[in-house]
Amino acid sequence: MNFWPLTKTGPKFVVLLVGYPTYQHLTILPQVHEWLGNHYSLRAEHEKAVKYFRRAIQLDRTYLSAWTLMGHEYVEMKNSHAAIEAYRRAIGKGLFLNFLIPYHSLHEEDVNRKDYRAWYGLGQAYELLSMHYYALHYYQRATALRSVTGEL
Repeated sequence: MNFWPLTKTGPKFVVLLVGYPTYQHLTILPQVHEWLGNHYSLRAEHEKAVKYFRRAIQLDRTYLSAWTLMGHEYVEMKNSHAAIEAYRRAIGKGLFLNFLIPYHSLHEEDVNRKDYRAWYGLGQAYELLSMHYYALHYYQRATALRSVTGEL
C-alpha cells in the first residue's frame, strides 16, 4: 500500500508535504517503511532499502511483503544467502535462526506460500549460487503459481 506516489524528491518531500508531526506519527506504520524501502530500491540504494524493509518487519514481524522485498534487495546486492532466508520467511519455510522472528510465533494465516514473487526470488538466489537444479525447482513453483497471466 503506497501512501504517496514515488518521486525522485524522496522522504524529505514527504515531510514537507504532510508536515513533521504527522510524519512522526506515521512512522509507526510498517507500510510507511515499506514505501521508503521501495523509494530507495528505485534509486538503487539497496542498503538503505534493506534498512527500511527491516524496520517494517520490526514493526510487524508477519509483514510478508517486506520479507519478499528485502529478499529482492539482497539479490541485487548479490547476497544470496540473506536473500534465501528472507524469501523463505516470506513463504513460511525459513530457517528462523538468529534473525528477527522465531518460527513458533508465525501462525498459518501469516504464511503466504502462494506468493509467486518469493518463489521466483528463491530461484534467482539459487541461480546466483550456481545451484541450477534448485533454481529450476523454484522457478517451476513460481510459474505454476503465476501460470494464468504468463508474466514473471
